[in-house]
Amino acid sequence: MATALRESVGDAVATLRAWHRRRRPRKTEFGAQVLHGFTAQEFMYRFESLGENCEFGIVQRRCGAEPLGPFRFAIVGADNLARVLEAGMSDLLDEQLMEVKLSDGRYVVHNPKYAITFGHSGLHDGELGPDRALHLIVRRLQLLTRKLKAILAAGEKILVFRSRVDDDAAALRLGAALRRFGPNVLLWVAPARNADAIGGVELLAEGILKGQIDPESDWDNLALDTWLTLCDRAYGCWRQLDATGAGRNIAR
Repeated sequence: MATALRESVGDAVATLRAWHRRRRPRKTEFGAQVLHGFTAQEFMYRFESLGENCEFGIVQRRCGAEPLGPFRFAIVGADNLARVLEAGMSDLLDEQLMEVKLSDGRYVVHNPKYAITFGHSGLHDGELGPDRALHLIVRRLQLLTRKLKAILAAGEKILVFRSRVDDDAAALRLGAALRRFGPNVLLWVAPARNADAIGGVELLAEGILKGQIDPESDWDNLALDTWLTLCDRAYGCWRQLDATGAGRNIAR
């Protein structure tokens, strides 16, 4: 019992430290811009990041928004994410399948079946052992995954995937997997075919919008103005679809 109590107290302390390290929503220069009647900070909560890495999550942060989601700071390929969704996310967070690792002194967890790495845990080496870190991270991801399932069932956010390659087939597969859960819209952001195409948004298929961005944009080299243009146009497209009865309103 004493061991269990120590572990419980240790978990609570580590979780509290991680919570204090977590970024809070705040006012920023970019977040003050107005898009569709919202500040950019408010507007970013109308979108859910699904990967491929943390680039769009950093866009949200630069606008002062800090939405909670399991894939916001995950590294995952489009085909593997589609596989996760096609399986109903049933074994995504099986603790027996997960591996815990250190990245710059912080714990991350990896699912080798789907080649997904979940980062930004806020838990550091030295605060607790890897087994306890794994348990806490998985427990938190389980809560966020339940939240994501509710979002997908309602179809109330634009779901953003930043692809490093221009692969329409992968976009179609991911979009179809998302629509298994509800009336969802995917914003598939791919490298622009040419400079003139940067910032453009087109309807690729039912429930799938394709945006084009500077191929060099990444989490540490953000094309932030283009990202805001893509989000602005994607939201406008989806509102237009809803007005014609071809889509469903996202959250306002």
